[in-house]
Amino acid sequence: MTACNPVCEAGSVCTPEGLCVVPEDSPAQLEDATRRSEAAKHERLEYRMKPRMTVHGLITVASLAHGNATLLGVAGTLGYRQNLAETFGIQVRGGIGVGAAIADSSSSSGSSSSTGHPDDSAAALQVFGECGPFFGPLGRFYMGPIAWVGYFSFSRNKVHGYDAYGDVVHTASLPDVTRYGGGLDMGILALSHEQLDINWRLKSAFNKELPIIFEAGVGFHAM
Repeated sequence: MTACNPVCEAGSVCTPEGLCVVPEDSPAQLEDATRRSEAAKHERLEYRMKPRMTVHGLITVASLAHGNATLLGVAGTLGYRQNLAETFGIQVRGGIGVGAAIADSSSSSGSSSSTGHPDDSAAALQVFGECGPFFGPLGRFYMGPIAWVGYFSFSRNKVHGYDAYGDVVHTASLPDVTRYGGGLDMGILALSHEQLDINWRLKSAFNKELPIIFEAGVGFHAM
């Protein structure tokens, strides 16, 4: 004889007070939790397969002119991204960046010598585009190769590095030029629909004029 009227549904038990309760960690609870988890995963995958517009803000550090100058700057990009399968897709981005190319002195970049003579610097502008496949997210992580092309322009085409006595120790040539190369793009996606993109990449023109570029920043994916 049960104290509950009507009788409790399957998965519930009747207490002496006549209340129907679901025991902790009961099959019904586990099934409900699994159902919610599967629904969230399905919704996330459904969003992932849709085309997305992306925006990114990045910091840029690059070695220039045989290592005689360093480019420090910031950049913004606008792009398109879409998964073609659950863990594979393509992305295309274009951007613009501004910064400064600073001659490397014999002590540290941008420092003033004991004579008070500062190392040279030049304002820098870059316009670039990049594209490539990516693999992931694998969990929340993704990575993939990228091909890029960029135009670099400088307010001065030569900057000098000085020693502690104010003498020129080297000159970096910074021509306005178009460069292209490759790289590796990586990131971690966050939030329920993987909209937040914590992104970093290594790029190179594969020559001594622009051997390495490191970029890192945060982006957002929107429908």
